Amino acid sequence: MTVLESRVDLSSAEFAANREHNLALVAELRARLAQVKQGGGQEAVRRHRARGKLLARERIERPTGCTPTRRRRLAFSPVWAK
Repeated sequence: MTVLESRVDLSSAEFAANREHNLALVAELRARLAQVKQGGGQEAVRRHRARGKLLARERIERPTGCTPTRRRRLAFSPVWAK
């Protein structure tokens, strides 16, 4: 197998700036995922329940949520709702 040599300078200012930017993006993604797991935040959950609706995760976990005419749909990304 051919070994690819890297020319990345780990001590450069450009590398440091890119690293910090990407770490900030990772932190933002983790925060969004945490909010999604909570149902979109407390205010979103309150509004949804005030309308008499179940949260998406509650509908998925509910055994009666799947009928021959109403099939379950898979969510491919938890952040699509944003």
